[in-house]
Amino acid sequence: MKIKNYKLEIGLLLLTLILSTFYFLPRSAPSGTGSQTSTSTPDVAAIISSYQYTQEYSDSSYRFSFKYPEGFTVTVVPSAEEGQGETVLIESSDNKVGVQIIISPYGSDADITAEMIARDIPELKISDAQPVEIGPSRKGLAFMSDNPAFSGKSREVWFVFNKNLYQISTYAEYDEFLKKMFSTWQFNI
Repeated sequence: MKIKNYKLEIGLLLLTLILSTFYFLPRSAPSGTGSQTSTSTPDVAAIISSYQYTQEYSDSSYRFSFKYPEGFTVTVVPSAEEGQGETVLIESSDNKVGVQIIISPYGSDADITAEMIARDIPELKISDAQPVEIGPSRKGLAFMSDNPAFSGKSREVWFVFNKNLYQISTYAEYDEFLKKMFSTWQFNI
């Protein structure tokens, strides 16, 4: 199934992403600049590299789990409409590092590609697109975007699994945190 059939839903999801980001994540953008492959400043990179991913979050509704550092909180915000998804927020106790995961029904399983996003959401500018494997048979996309909710630069991982769209987002500077957390992701099917 093509994303084009879901352009309105994806637009609404992006709006939800932007609004929930403004509400739940830190109000000011992290300081510093970085290259495309390593977007963290030395201080942020040192903090992120010191994290031990010892805590586990399991989502019984969507049957996935991932590990996150001690001292972080996980908050689940259900969709306003029953059965229409949820938002999972993972934040440090000082609210300086965080990731959000928006899960919404998609209708069919599909592999997300840069071409698909460019065709269906042309206003979203992406760069550094890299395919990611989701289980043995699905592919998603990790990319940097110009998401205004993240002060214009964010790291995103989007994929569809079991007919649900997962949009994982954070500030570009927290790229390494997202990568480490995502490397522990498992579907419990």
